[in-house]
Amino acid sequence: MDDKYKISGTSALVWAVLTLLAFVLLIVSSASRGFDLYDISQGLVALSDQTAPLVGGYFAFSWSGAALIFMVVAINLWLPVESNSYLAKAGAAFGIIAGALFLIFGFVGGHGFLDLAYVQSVQSADYIREAYLPLQLVSNQLAAAALTVSGLWLVLTNWHFLGEKLFSPLIAYLGLAAGAVALLGFVMPAALFGLLSLAISILWGFLVGLQLLRRRTLAAASPIP
Repeated sequence: MDDKYKISGTSALVWAVLTLLAFVLLIVSSASRGFDLYDISQGLVALSDQTAPLVGGYFAFSWSGAALIFMVVAINLWLPVESNSYLAKAGAAFGIIAGALFLIFGFVGGHGFLDLAYVQSVQSADYIREAYLPLQLVSNQLAAAALTVSGLWLVLTNWHFLGEKLFSPLIAYLGLAAGAVALLGFVMPAALFGLLSLAISILWGFLVGLQLLRRRTLAAASPIP
């Protein structure tokens, strides 16, 4: 049981750290192009001057997606058998799908924009412009899909946590808020709500990881009956 606490808690912290890194790099690279993802001229400036934050942010999201899959599996294995309900399993399924979408989003965006940065010096400006917008469109749709599915994962998982009292109400409500904000991206400005959801979910991930590791410490300190 101690190992399950350690693995699930550590995986939650690793996911939170990688997502925080991706979040910061996304803000830095977006600021360089005025936060208008479809402004091609600003995007080309980002490729020229901010390649490292732009590409690094995408690859960080790819690693974050892989870490999310591992975290979801680890937490699902940590759940007591009697509390591993259909709600928890549905939440885990959405979490794994969200992780896969983030992984693909980071892989496609990272390699795509890295290739564009490399060929800028040998290809015409028209070629770069024609390639930039479709790549941005594809990466944006992947991000929107990943955020939506992660919203479903957060809502279902934290609804289960709340009902079974597996974590403190603060953590459960924080996760529900992150999921609800992500789902609001359907009817509200997706970029704004996506960033807000990421910020809340990063805090949620840190709290989940710390509470699991604290429980491991308390379990190790308790005398065996």
